[in-house]
Amino acid sequence: MTSQDGCCRIPTCNPSTMRRSTVGDSAILEIVQHIYQTVENPTSWPSVLAEISDLLQGGVAALLYHDMRYHHGGLNQSVRLPPEAIDVYQQHFHALDPWGKGTASQGLGETGAVLNGDQLIALSDLRRTEYYADYASPYDLVRILAGVVIADGPVLSVISILRAEKAKPFGSKEQVRLGILMGHLKCVLEIRRKVEGLQLLQAASSHALDQLPTGVILVDASGRVLFANVAAERTLRARDGLTVDHGRLVALLASETTSLRALIGASVRTTTGDAMLPGGVMNVSRPGFERSISVLVTPVPGNTHGHLGQPAAAVLISNPDQSQLPDAAVLRTLFKLTPAECRLVIAMCTGASLMDAAESLGITRETSRSYLKHVFAKTGTSRQSELVALVSRLAGMGSQGAFAREI
Repeated sequence: MTSQDGCCRIPTCNPSTMRRSTVGDSAILEIVQHIYQTVENPTSWPSVLAEISDLLQGGVAALLYHDMRYHHGGLNQSVRLPPEAIDVYQQHFHALDPWGKGTASQGLGETGAVLNGDQLIALSDLRRTEYYADYASPYDLVRILAGVVIADGPVLSVISILRAEKAKPFGSKEQVRLGILMGHLKCVLEIRRKVEGLQLLQAASSHALDQLPTGVILVDASGRVLFANVAAERTLRARDGLTVDHGRLVALLASETTSLRALIGASVRTTTGDAMLPGGVMNVSRPGFERSISVLVTPVPGNTHGHLGQPAAAVLISNPDQSQLPDAAVLRTLFKLTPAECRLVIAMCTGASLMDAAESLGITRETSRSYLKHVFAKTGTSRQSELVALVSRLAGMGSQGAFAREI
């Protein structure tokens, strides 16, 4: 599926479009299964990236992010890229990346966009850049196919597949194939973002799931509820957009139940390996409230079947009226922050500036700056906005369970 500007985009999540996106390609089906397995086993990302690159006849493959507002970013995962190339990109060349700049300047940074290098910057122009002379050419990373997995305001999560300069440019066939995978990559990154650090669904009875502020519901193909964590049970009991009718998950509006069931069915078929449908996100109306809840429906990792006894889909609920601050115990466990550093971080998560946070905590501006410098070092961040974004994703988690800071 290609738009008028030549960008391949993932299909929107409605049943008719999702059926058209299904392609009878066993290699792609296998990769889709492996993408979802990264939720349980994040260390498998390099092998999955290698499979995607091989499918597209590429070489180096990477998951990275660009923060266009603060000109910050870097690599999350990569394969076939020498360690020194990773280091120098993180330290210097990310800020010069012409493909990242082209995505932003041309307004192409939309979720699902799949673009080849020529759509971002002409090869003749690329060759005149410092990036080409000192990085792309020495490491032979000149041809690119890039997909915007998630566009969250100015922050883009991107998958990049690269070829040598002597190779031909990526064409429409490769764009379409990557486009098929984009929805699945998006679902997996959304899961990781919502349940940061937890091995999703290690067991349906896992106490760890009850520590999440995000509602998690596991359902079978018919929508029958197999498990709901504490946050989800609160939503269901309150009939806050969703409830259970004769054991099956339903929305309060019949039309939304139909859409929800379609996403559940699509996700379960992907879980069993019978389809390549990524599920999707929908809004669910809440009678009496102005804002809807956001529901992400996605396949669950294959290894979870043993815990549930059957294939299932996961329904993740985000309530816009429930905002929580990160738990100090979690911050101490994850990042080895001192109690004073925890208090400063939590104050900044309320939206306070560093100066306001210092005043509210009764410490001097110089002390707060010293604390913040130590926090940056311990969390691997360099900006206040980046720090707040990181720790806010941990809001509501207890100190129990295993945590991970990367995809």
